[in-house]
Amino acid sequence: ILLPSSAMNGNPLTKQLYEDPSLQLWLAPGRHSIATAVPRRNEYDMQMTDHEYGFEPDGSVGTWNERITNLDWLRDRFKDFDTAIVTILAKATSCWKWRLAESAALPSWTSESGTVVLLGDSCHAMLPFAGQGAAQCIEDAAVLSELLAQTSSINDIPRLTRKYEELRKPRVERVRAYARTNGENYTLPDGVEQKRRDGILKTSAREVAEKGGKTPFGD
Repeated sequence: ILLPSSAMNGNPLTKQLYEDPSLQLWLAPGRHSIATAVPRRNEYDMQMTDHEYGFEPDGSVGTWNERITNLDWLRDRFKDFDTAIVTILAKATSCWKWRLAESAALPSWTSESGTVVLLGDSCHAMLPFAGQGAAQCIEDAAVLSELLAQTSSINDIPRLTRKYEELRKPRVERVRAYARTNGENYTLPDGVEQKRRDGILKTSAREVAEKGGKTPFGD
């Protein structure tokens, strides 16, 4: 959801969010929201994620992203969130709806001949809860570039592309697992684990603030 700064400034609650330079995060059972102001574009960018959303009630199965103008379902799903978020949803007139998915683990990223190789989302698409999808593609390209720079003949390529996969696969799988875990932690049901998570976030934020640093998320 993108809301112009003029709409954000019309309410004390939303104005406070727009003027806060930090990344803002709201956590709830089955759902979470991440938002930040974009002053250069005079906009407020808010992402609402529903981890329990199913395909069954959706008439647009197979569409990866689409523009939505009827936000009634979204408003109802997040009606118990912070008052400021409810206010933003009431003002919003449309949003982009995206599907979140990860690719299946492939047995290999390289062809049998070793002359064709996959990079990025084509072989390890991951959930966005670590902010590492594009970064992992860049790392793929950097490693492959460094390896191919060592070729002295075309016959070296199969060995080096296999080395690329050997180097990259373990790291990518760790990052994919980390993204999944983040998504689970963001949406814990109320209870012991949720309270433990909140305590860790609160303690780490306080420690950063006491050292004069910027906390990773808004309070």
